[in-house]
Amino acid sequence: MKLPHKKELKWLVIGIIAASILVGLNLAAKRYQFESQNDTVQMAMSLTEVSRLSKLGGLDQTKLLSRLSQEANISAIVVDEGTLASYEAEGKLTILKGSDIMNMLRVGKVYRTILTRLASKTQVKPDRIYVVVDEFNLYEQIKGYLIATLETGSVKERGWNILEILSDERTLMNVGLGFAPETAKELSGHGLTMIPRFQNGSRRNDALIKLKFKNLSQLSDVKVVLFEEESVLGYPSHLETVSSELKSAGIAIGFEEFSKQLGIYSLTKITPRNVVRVHSITPETMSEMTESVAITRYLRSAKERGARLLLFQPLINLHSGNEIVDYNISMAKDISTYLSDFGFKIGSIGELPTKQFVPVSAWESFIMSAGILVWLLLFLQLAFPIRKNLALVLSVIFIFGFAILSGLGSLTVWNRIMALLAACVFPTYAIISLFPSGSQKSLALKNRFRKAHFYILSTVGITLVGAIYVVGFMVSIPFLMGINQFFGVKISFLFPVVAVGLYFYLRPNRIPALYFVIKRLFTSPLSIGALLASLVSLIFVVVYILRSGNYLNIPFIETWMRNTLESLLFVRPRTKEFLIGIPLLMVGYMFVDSKISREWVWFFNALGAVALISILNSFCHVHTPLIISLYRSVIGVVFGFLFAWLYIAVFAGIKLLFRRLA
Repeated sequence: MKLPHKKELKWLVIGIIAASILVGLNLAAKRYQFESQNDTVQMAMSLTEVSRLSKLGGLDQTKLLSRLSQEANISAIVVDEGTLASYEAEGKLTILKGSDIMNMLRVGKVYRTILTRLASKTQVKPDRIYVVVDEFNLYEQIKGYLIATLETGSVKERGWNILEILSDERTLMNVGLGFAPETAKELSGHGLTMIPRFQNGSRRNDALIKLKFKNLSQLSDVKVVLFEEESVLGYPSHLETVSSELKSAGIAIGFEEFSKQLGIYSLTKITPRNVVRVHSITPETMSEMTESVAITRYLRSAKERGARLLLFQPLINLHSGNEIVDYNISMAKDISTYLSDFGFKIGSIGELPTKQFVPVSAWESFIMSAGILVWLLLFLQLAFPIRKNLALVLSVIFIFGFAILSGLGSLTVWNRIMALLAACVFPTYAIISLFPSGSQKSLALKNRFRKAHFYILSTVGITLVGAIYVVGFMVSIPFLMGINQFFGVKISFLFPVVAVGLYFYLRPNRIPALYFVIKRLFTSPLSIGALLASLVSLIFVVVYILRSGNYLNIPFIETWMRNTLESLLFVRPRTKEFLIGIPLLMVGYMFVDSKISREWVWFFNALGAVALISILNSFCHVHTPLIISLYRSVIGVVFGFLFAWLYIAVFAGIKLLFRRLA
């Protein structure tokens, strides 16, 4: 690190850096404490899937619920809102069109007593729908929901638990009608809690939302709710009402990973402290999986992405009869056993450890921002001399930017910008500042080998300092729950590669004359080697960016390698770190000025930068526990050394073989 020459200024720089790192470490410790407390995982299953498994296995649903609770560590059941269609399927009501009633009265005399009385009391209309409900409580529940949902005057009582409804039949059959308290009582009898899953529907209003939550208060021990289909309850214009009701009831929102539900991000941002990360697998996706792949996916979501509610999806394409029940119970039990082995508590999600959590404050953000400013100036100084005026201008921009955004209540925006700056600057600064500028010809290979390891460890160390800043700036519940994401992933991936490549291609003494160098580059003859290197670099960067966004399918061999490493090491290291990045950095350092000309160092360092970018990027996934990101980085470096040794040994072996054959 090249510090200013003046003693007072040097100590000021050191003081700012030290203070900012200490603040970042304190915030990281706070986050680690939160993650340590948030260690309970609950396993749940949909009542729809329980019913399907019950029928496929030929086992009574009541007995299956008991077995799921006692043998599979399933502690909650997700229940969808009842509808006229579902209640009709359960035999709890009868739905008749007015025209059907008229025909029955004329021809079949079906429901003679009820329908005759109905016809005598009111004129049966062929365009109306009549609902006959057996149970009075269910009748009152259905009536309340339909009145709150449909247009005024669309629902009329006709006596004897009969409702006359003017509505489109298709819409009416799928209106959400709340949850039956009897279902919650039945589940409670098996030691299971109920997780209601709300339906939004096409017609919504505040009265309906409040009615749904009044119904919810009649259910016992509800800790979290989910949402059906394409949008959350209350979307788009009643999210504040839903949020207020959830806060009053003290109920958490189930935030499903990779969710595309409309309104889910807006709702969770209103109440970020009441959010539980959920992982589920759709029946269609599950049908294409093996047991081991499904178990790995559930475990990975819990240990690496902070999912605390796992919705178990039964695997039904391998067995039939009684075997299918035993098989899935065993599979669910295996998931809970593995989670326990990993240090998680298996049980019901109670009070979330977010109530007392204090996010990064304005003064902590300011101190860390001052540290980022100093690091930025040190980074710029590598390319050209920093004059006092430029340093002063950048300082004023930082102070005013911080004051304006924090004053407007947009401190999160400022923190995201600072985190992005850290992610761009530190990997770039680490390689440029530590790579030897003088000739290495006189060094023996043994010394180069030893120093290359120290060089890699030093660059990783500086990168981890950058990770401290990234972690510190994003210490808040919205980031920890995955509601807010790291901003500028593609920029943080691309900037260090391009900056390192340009720096070592132009070399320090040529950077001020960048325009003339580029002009000469385009007018000079192009060698085959330069063309191939440029083409390889371009292809690498394109694939690298596409892979970062999961736009490309992963080859089978890489999938197998990833799963194998994960099973052996608990968490897999990233392949771009140990297969590409670290080996290229080591080879570039070891053989510069001997087997590698300074004119080609840009190629090795630019592509090698992906290792440091990847390490820092691990900490940008804030919902991943800190200890996991740190462990992944360490094993990435270790494996990087192993593969670097392997590449060097293979190269030496091939070279020796060619010498003997020559």
